[in-house]
Amino acid sequence: MIKEGKIGVTEAVCLVVIATSNRVFFTAPAVVEQFAGTAGWYMSLISNITTIVFFTFIYLLLKRFPGKGILEIFDVVFGRFIGFLLSFVYAASFLAACGILLREFFEILKSFILPNTPVSILNGTMVIMVMVAVFLGLETIARTAKLVVVFVLFGYLILLILSSQYFKLSNLFPLLGYGIGNTVIEGVTRSSAYSEVIVIAVFAGSLQGVRH
Repeated sequence: MIKEGKIGVTEAVCLVVIATSNRVFFTAPAVVEQFAGTAGWYMSLISNITTIVFFTFIYLLLKRFPGKGILEIFDVVFGRFIGFLLSFVYAASFLAACGILLREFFEILKSFILPNTPVSILNGTMVIMVMVAVFLGLETIARTAKLVVVFVLFGYLILLILSSQYFKLSNLFPLLGYGIGNTVIEGVTRSSAYSEVIVIAVFAGSLQGVRH
């Protein structure tokens, strides 16, 4: 049984899956093409692998400090002052990434779904929703993620199926794109597209199940 104030591994995975899939889905294909050309598809794989390797080190760190999140570990290892600075840098970078993602979301929403709705209304609605989510807390957010993850992923699957008529295998060639070296470098540097998985390190102290 999950204790009050704690979230299970399933809820945590669902939360990370939704956050990561949304980030990847809203990444403009034109941006990927600009950096890697026709090699964009495996540039994304390189980014994914880079994130997994980086998170492995974080996992080993969390394993050494059971029951603590990454921000608490900062305080233990570096002291309160430096720990606060590192936590602030992490929070600032995360908020900046969220701002960029929300901007992309609003552009898509206004361009294709609500073209006549003022941006201020969209922003205000989002702020209210975020305030409600913060008030309800992590446990409620994680359980909601577990409830809707199937519908979210099913929606993405439907979009892929409906757009499959426009897929052209010829667009995969030349396989090296702008060069294998450039693709690897861009894949590593753009691994932040999957950085939402690191959020789980912040809430590691709230995890329960499968040895936490």
